Amino acid sequence: MLKTLIIKQLREMTSFIFRSKKSGKTRSKASILIYIFLLIYAVGVFGGMFYMLFDHMCNLYFDTGIGEIYFIFAGLTATGFGVIGSIFTTYASIYVAKDNEQLISLPIPPSKILTARISGCYIMTLFFESLVFIPCYAVYIVNRDFSALNIIFAVINLFIMPLMSLSISCILGWIIALVASKLPKNAKTVVIILVSVAFISLYFYMISAANEVIPGMISSIAENQEGITKIAKYAFYPIFEYGWGSVGKISSFLISIGITILVFSIIHAILSKTFLSLTTANKGSTLKKFTKKELNSSSVDGTLLKRELLRFKSSPVYILNCSMGTMLMIIATVFLIIKRDVIAQMTDVIGKEYMGLILCAALAFIVSSNYLTAPSISLEGKNIWIVQSCPVPAWKVLKSKILLHMIMTAVPALIISVVADCLVDIALVSKIMLLVVGVVFSFFEAVFGMILNLKMPDLKWTNEAVAVKQGVSVLIALFASWVTVILLSGLYFLVNKIISAEIYLMLSVALIAAISVVMYIWIRKKGTQIFSFL
Repeated sequence: MLKTLIIKQLREMTSFIFRSKKSGKTRSKASILIYIFLLIYAVGVFGGMFYMLFDHMCNLYFDTGIGEIYFIFAGLTATGFGVIGSIFTTYASIYVAKDNEQLISLPIPPSKILTARISGCYIMTLFFESLVFIPCYAVYIVNRDFSALNIIFAVINLFIMPLMSLSISCILGWIIALVASKLPKNAKTVVIILVSVAFISLYFYMISAANEVIPGMISSIAENQEGITKIAKYAFYPIFEYGWGSVGKISSFLISIGITILVFSIIHAILSKTFLSLTTANKGSTLKKFTKKELNSSSVDGTLLKRELLRFKSSPVYILNCSMGTMLMIIATVFLIIKRDVIAQMTDVIGKEYMGLILCAALAFIVSSNYLTAPSISLEGKNIWIVQSCPVPAWKVLKSKILLHMIMTAVPALIISVVADCLVDIALVSKIMLLVVGVVFSFFEAVFGMILNLKMPDLKWTNEAVAVKQGVSVLIALFASWVTVILLSGLYFLVNKIISAEIYLMLSVALIAAISVVMYIWIRKKGTQIFSFL
């Protein structure tokens, strides 16, 4: 039975590659190859980024005699990256999957249902951690002498260490589920968002602080090797055991693996004991005293937009995944205000012309991180017939989804643009274009994501994390938009001798705006027909 449940879970995770969620038929070989190529592209981008990071660190640490710090840094980075990659789906896939009640009603032990759910989370965590571990060991093999024992340890670490990230994700998911069972739905969403954002903020803070802390740690170890060893033995015992084990110390390796397995086993036992009670708990409904009020009416457009806003704020998975660009723009706005002196120095070094181009490219890249329309139709799920049967034009339904994206993306983009224009000394043309870039690229991402989801909807998901994180339209919308920004930025270096930065910026934005208008017209004419027959 457990084997069947695990196979079911894995098929749900990979079905988007091999089977069309729209028609239910097997995809053509060409379509499958396209989706596999997109996954390989994503792996290549992140893998290349981490390879360059570790390539700068490897020889420095090993030449200093502290190679274990290299693996400790890689292990902590991989653990954090694995948690970030799975934290959004662990709670959704374990505790609020749509088929939980159906499975619980069958004569299947809850522990086996939980193990099957966790197996899917493990695969996802393994994928994210591999993006860190494989470049780490690739750099090590290329730059240092290694033995067969090092390779064996590396392979074992690759498959065992994700259990630590999975344990952390499961703890967070368990805490959220425990709190959510006692709170109303809106409060539950706030708790999930706060916990997730707090962890992500802490993780990125630790990674950025590492650039300052690690050099000091190296010099301290070089000056006081014995003292640091004593501190590490007691204060950071598991972490340093992992580092020493990675460089070939067998006893430390066995201890590190043993601690990881023990922690995961304890977490699994706790979750098994509480899984049934949490998945069947009363979700904290509140009693409201009836108060007589006047019924206020609103326009069709206003009602549909309100519906999209309510759907958005009720789904932490939707918020955290699809509006990450909004959070980044808020953080960037605060950074501009706090670090305006640093930005001023950079402008003096780079020049006003190029600084304006850099700001516009950075804003376009961040704006492209929002993709609210890409899964918006898929999130309707099997209940899509409700909105299709309403006496409203299909275009108004699609327009409300586009408006939600524009509100959540273009508005913060305009705010950060105004702040940048006030604080950064760039040319007037660049200031104007900075305001335009945020709106144009927001609109481009909105209509592009809408077209993709109309063409490739997933209406048969068991938990919304599948539609939000694993949909093909989501992958294409995110990476294609990033590639567009990167290509436009790179193309400037080929033509910068014959065209100024301001002129190139205006031409690029005009091109994106024209493409966006064409896609918008297509949605109004063809997209509405497709939506009506989904």
